Amino acid sequence: VYSDSGRTTSVGSQVSRILGAKIDFRYLFIPQSYNNGNDFPWSGYIENLEISNSGDPGVLPIVTTQPPTDITSTTATGHGTIADLGISAVTAHGYCWATTIDPTTADSKTDEGAGSLGVFESSITGLLAGQEYYARPYATNGAGTGYGANVYFIAGQGGILRIKGEYAVVQTRWHYVGEDGKEYQIEGILV
Repeated sequence: VYSDSGRTTSVGSQVSRILGAKIDFRYLFIPQSYNNGNDFPWSGYIENLEISNSGDPGVLPIVTTQPPTDITSTTATGHGTIADLGISAVTAHGYCWATTIDPTTADSKTDEGAGSLGVFESSITGLLAGQEYYARPYATNGAGTGYGANVYFIAGQGGILRIKGEYAVVQTRWHYVGEDGKEYQIEGILV
């Protein structure tokens, strides 16, 4: 997705999935922007739009991130939403964290067990006061593990810092943090 007609300023890429897509059926994707929930005139430019019906059985769960709360010098509460189970039941979900970006379940993590659609919270423990952390929710099914967007915080300091270039998909909206630190949203509409 580009912010200019010359396609020189990329604001990220977007992958959307249409469940039950039909072969030889026409779909129209129109970008629409929201800036912190306020509509305003904006146009987007799309390049390399691909729609396929590959029958790929490897569909990961879709997980979205909400900011952690109750950040202390040693603990925090992580919040996430399982927005889509993917191809099979979610067998594990929770939060993972590390001192480097994009933590995985191989790093420190919680495991809340099997999961279903909806919001969840998870207790992040064992933090060191003053240490910078990246954290994100995850959900695992038979196809693998899906992750939400990163959040960045410092143990003992309650503020969440947005990371430039981070994005997340929430239902039909794509959320993106631009180079200016502002959050932008693009909504896809199935016609």
